[in-house]
Amino acid sequence: MKPYYLNHITSNFALPLIAKDKIIQLEGYSIMQNKVVTVDGVKNIDPNNVADLKKHLAYQYATIGRYVWLTQDVQCLSVYHDKPEMQSCMVIDTDYIKGLEKWSDVRQRLLPNNKAREIIKGLEYIAVDCGDNPELWWVTKYPISIKNKDVKVFTNLTKPY
Repeated sequence: MKPYYLNHITSNFALPLIAKDKIIQLEGYSIMQNKVVTVDGVKNIDPNNVADLKKHLAYQYATIGRYVWLTQDVQCLSVYHDKPEMQSCMVIDTDYIKGLEKWSDVRQRLLPNNKAREIIKGLEYIAVDCGDNPELWWVTKYPISIKNKDVKVFTNLTKPY
């Protein structure tokens, strides 16, 4: 059974862009458009400087999918794990989220594929090493519109709310 609310953890830098566009984009949205979100806003970057990263991300997305990630936890320690004060938490009513699936169900479907298994193993190893629990993760393959939605935002996550 899906929970009533889930948390989307993002960097404090991305929060103004999400607020302006009223949408939570799929992972890698900015970098795939040769942009980076910084404390000073969205900046264009030289595509040659991120070609390897984009190639890796494109492979990952083609192999396991591309998602908006959510969690039942109050923090996602693999996002700025060494600086939780750089995180913002958006609490979202799950009725607003199209195509919501528990990550563990998606993982089970993907595990028979050897390439997917390797990516998932690495992804979850890093997450657990940072203190996250992948069993609390949820995903959707669709951007999440927050236009005219009641979304609560918490910043400075050094102390869970």
